[in-house]
Amino acid sequence: MRPHFNLSNAIIATCLLLIIVLSSQALGWLPITFGLDLPIMLTINPGWSHPALDPFFIWVSGRSNFSTPLMLIILIALVWKFRLAGLKLWGVFIATLIVGDAVGSLLKDLFSQPRPCAEIFELILQPKRVQGGDCGARATGMPSNHTLNFVIAAVFLGLSLKKWPWVGLTLAAIALSVSISRIYLGAHYPGQVLLGASIGVLIGLLSYRLSARYFRFMTEIKK
Repeated sequence: MRPHFNLSNAIIATCLLLIIVLSSQALGWLPITFGLDLPIMLTINPGWSHPALDPFFIWVSGRSNFSTPLMLIILIALVWKFRLAGLKLWGVFIATLIVGDAVGSLLKDLFSQPRPCAEIFELILQPKRVQGGDCGARATGMPSNHTLNFVIAAVFLGLSLKKWPWVGLTLAAIALSVSISRIYLGAHYPGQVLLGASIGVLIGLLSYRLSARYFRFMTEIKK
């Protein structure tokens, strides 16, 4: 007999795990990567650093030249396929991303954990910035909002469009590339990326569950 996947149980389990991780991180009981943050960080940056990889990771980490065009492509594809229902799905998707981004920003203030480019800039390479320069708008990086938002996209749209498994797999591959890029570019520690991914899974699951239950247009999407 095939095991039955229960989305409610998955959400509950994810919530409990995330509560444990957040509490441990906030109280300093248990580092999210069990003390392996720095070794993993230095394995990827500068360990993987190569001039041939720099343009790719800079590109997938960019907002104007990657994230924004991808959001527009998703909008066009959804409207082309589902018309008004697709537009509504995109609207819920964007609202979910806004919530995720707000949660990530609040947690950055709560944890106040420095980014590697602000804390260990002398040990890493920063392809996007002058070595030892600033870290961007925020010097704190727990969790990674880039990772959080792309994981939301993979989970929410992957579940919403599960009739087409390639959608979820493609978005998951993109989310993985973006996650690695944040470490590769020195913008986040692995633990910051991991927490961002965990929160992204939870928010994506919750948003899909609520949408499937309360929005009629989801029925049309599922047909």
